[in-house]
Amino acid sequence: MVQSCPAELDHLIEDPRFRTNELRVRNRTELIQMLEQKLSEKTLDEWNDAFDGAAFPYGAVNNLQRVFSDPQVQEHEHEASTSWECTTHLGHPVEATIVLSIIIDPFNYHAITGEAFKDGETGSA
Repeated sequence: MVQSCPAELDHLIEDPRFRTNELRVRNRTELIQMLEQKLSEKTLDEWNDAFDGAAFPYGAVNNLQRVFSDPQVQEHEHEASTSWECTTHLGHPVEATIVLSIIIDPFNYHAITGEAFKDGETGSA
């Protein structure tokens, strides 16, 4: 994992307070504060680029604005032939000028019967 960290975090790798997992746990408060400070110096997209190719999973926890502006969500919102949608729009029950965009489950469960099968069975004839 050390080889995958961007150069901006090298000082944390070399810090004796964080050399082992036990030390990182013991000094967790300091480590989190240092990481928060460092991570606030770049945008989310810049950090995604910096971690690109890392040997560990990483990614953003998106807020609603980023979810709705994601190119894949936008594509499905504007593509008339899509068989599923990521969002739906609801009118406000009192104020007609307010439209709420909400995230919906893109899967349709109407065909699920609730029938259980033993291991190895598929339920088909």
